[in-house]
Amino acid sequence: MSERPGQRLAGLLAGMWFIVHQWVIALPPLLGGALGILLVAGLVLRLLRLLPPRWVGWVGLAGTLGIPFVDGVSLPGVFAAAAAWVAGSMLLQVMDPKRVLRVLLCAVALLAVIALSTDIESVVLIVDVAILLFLAQQAHTPEEATQSLRAVLLRALRLGVPVAAVVVPAFWIFPALSSRTEVAMAGFSGELNPGDFSEIRPGRQLAFVAHFAEGETVPGVADLFWRGSVLDQNLGFRWLAGPLRSARSDFAGFPVWQYKLAIEPARPVAPVGMSIGYEGLTAPDDERLKIEITSFAAPSNDPPQGADVELPDSVSKAAALRALATTIFQPPGGTRQRLRELAEFFATSGFTYTIRPGRVDSVATFLTKSRRGFCEHYAAASANLLRLGGVPARVITGYRGGRWNPWLRTLSVRDSDAHAWVEAWDPASGSWIRFDATQVVAPEFMLQLETDRDPSRWAWPRTALTYVSSLFVQGGKWLAMQATWLGVGLAAAALAGLGSFLWQHRRRRDPIDEALRALDRCAKRMEIPRSIGEPPLAWTARAAGGHPGSAEVLTRFASGYEAAAYSRSGGSAASRQRLRQAVASLRRAR
Repeated sequence: MSERPGQRLAGLLAGMWFIVHQWVIALPPLLGGALGILLVAGLVLRLLRLLPPRWVGWVGLAGTLGIPFVDGVSLPGVFAAAAAWVAGSMLLQVMDPKRVLRVLLCAVALLAVIALSTDIESVVLIVDVAILLFLAQQAHTPEEATQSLRAVLLRALRLGVPVAAVVVPAFWIFPALSSRTEVAMAGFSGELNPGDFSEIRPGRQLAFVAHFAEGETVPGVADLFWRGSVLDQNLGFRWLAGPLRSARSDFAGFPVWQYKLAIEPARPVAPVGMSIGYEGLTAPDDERLKIEITSFAAPSNDPPQGADVELPDSVSKAAALRALATTIFQPPGGTRQRLRELAEFFATSGFTYTIRPGRVDSVATFLTKSRRGFCEHYAAASANLLRLGGVPARVITGYRGGRWNPWLRTLSVRDSDAHAWVEAWDPASGSWIRFDATQVVAPEFMLQLETDRDPSRWAWPRTALTYVSSLFVQGGKWLAMQATWLGVGLAAAALAGLGSFLWQHRRRRDPIDEALRALDRCAKRMEIPRSIGEPPLAWTARAAGGHPGSAEVLTRFASGYEAAAYSRSGGSAASRQRLRQAVASLRRAR
């Protein structure tokens, strides 16, 4: 079955689209490289019009089953890689309308994963949708309406340029419709500035995985605060990291946790229980960082500094905030009493946790008017109130919780687990005490963490999926141990498949098909195009009348074509050889 020009164009453009977009989702180098090779190979073969046998595409589809076994692929990465792999396998076959539709469905799936797991521009999404609609239109264009590639591109430009001239400025001028809206994707940050955003969107991208060996103690839910950055520079709602502090050196008598940490590319984090002043670990941009960690449940004990009590004018000179602090904190009282009073204030004053609080531009507005916000609002407000109450305080950013897998003994932490809380200095104990106002305002978060930790409280679909995914990961680790022999086997299979394809292609070269292609090229040179449905012999007779100088060559071609194409035996070797000689002469005809 042959492809129409529109279908071939749709296949080429779809291949290029997948090559560009598959790199948006972070994949391990092995999987990303294999997927890139598959897509590029399909694109090159389609450009050369050398499509392999159908069984090659089916083998490629079977390879999709191995994606979940690859170590280090997040759940969005599995869906994205599977969609791109299925599309790449189908692009190795003839692009009929049904297959083009399946490829487009894979593109929509990949685009949905990108939109849900990354901070993609709204304009880019619109352009992507327009491209996919264009591909669908090309694939279903009737044969009699098919145009040249140049005409198709000019038509697309005539349609796309005016649309872009309207859409792009609209998305720039009206912030509610574009990424210029004050919306942020959830994730770790080395600073705090909730006043810049009116909404946060939960990101599902994997940040890191902690693996606890059999027999090692796993931290309880109350201890799962993954500390990242220490922010002590107070600008009101904005908090920045100051100079490094001295780290704690005495850990005797505190619980110890040992585990292996695998941090995703370009993901900063510090392990559980690390002391203050630790800047955090950051994986390289293109590979995972794997380290062994020993953590202690010991509070930081670096002495407070002047920065831990400083207040900006927007807070210290705000009469409403000073009056509020006087109402909350009753003298006399130590740090622990201050924290209890602050917790009671947040629990009884009508505060609400939401990821869509609207724009809140100051601490005073948040505490006295809106009283709606997410963890960053509560952390910044808590630290400022404690400082107004005479307690040194600072903000900590990191992660909270993690998804527990009892079969693999792993905690998987994602961007949606990013969190901010407060540490207050307690002179009585000589250490910093953690305070999380978000947990006070929204106690359901703590209940959810406890549910996530207890498999007996899971719904059965989650239990089944977690168990099956564990089997996949364990199978992938076993395959990794056999990587050398497996790599040799796959390389040998790939070489054998390539050799078989090239040999079959060589043997399947049909002189009649070559003759028809040569005839079409000759028609273009002579400027006597073949009409739709015009038989080759009718055209040669018509062309011989218009080009007497080439009549002999055309007659010889017609005779050879008739003998090879219409003989009862399908053409002898001699007749096919004569046809090849006639084709060689036809290529020189003008």
